[in-house]
Amino acid sequence: MKRIFTLLPIFLLITLFGCKNDIIGQVSGEGPRVSEELDLDSFTGVVNAISGDITIVSGNTQKVTIDAQKNIIENLKLNVKEGILYIGYKENVRRAEKPILKIVLPVFDFASVAGSGNMDINGFGKIDDLHLRVTGSGNIDFDGTADRVRVNLTGSGRANLNGEADNGEIRITGSGKFNGEKFPMNNATANLTGSGNAHINCTDQLSGRITGSGNVIGYGDPKVKMKITGSGKYRDES
Repeated sequence: MKRIFTLLPIFLLITLFGCKNDIIGQVSGEGPRVSEELDLDSFTGVVNAISGDITIVSGNTQKVTIDAQKNIIENLKLNVKEGILYIGYKENVRRAEKPILKIVLPVFDFASVAGSGNMDINGFGKIDDLHLRVTGSGNIDFDGTADRVRVNLTGSGRANLNGEADNGEIRITGSGKFNGEKFPMNNATANLTGSGNAHINCTDQLSGRITGSGNVIGYGDPKVKMKITGSGKYRDES
């Protein structure tokens, strides 16, 4: 019994220390929202790793503004590498009002959501080679046109496209969903190895492979060449 009481204070200290460490290195939002303009090197693509909402629009001059609580803005980690803006946090955010960023770019070609945030992209002319990627639970909404579009979904998020493209490549390895009913492509390929579904509007040739449990739903009455080795299916909704 004496030994139990001797060990009890040590156990309590360890427990308290562990709880404290759960809080150390985390930031909670404080105070009212403020708006600031950020001075950054030029870039044509964005990787978002925070749970914020980002709008990317076309404009003659690059401009980045953020609306969030002051200490959350100060906690942002922004790096531009090889023409890509990486948005993250220096310290983990425990609780805060959702940051909102508006980005104006003369040229745009790449977007990636790595967390639970959302991106809304619109207003650009025809993009030569557009690459959209979702690796988290967030969403990308794109409204525009492209010569070529590549969409990679490895998380549970969604890519929602409106507009058109000459050629498209859709790859789903997670449980995400590609919504392209309103985004006709002349030629498209789809490779599904996860449980996600792809809604593809194709007017000429649609080819690909289904090795998972996901489904390809086709629109536009294309010629279809789909190899299926998983439990997923191809369904025509033309």
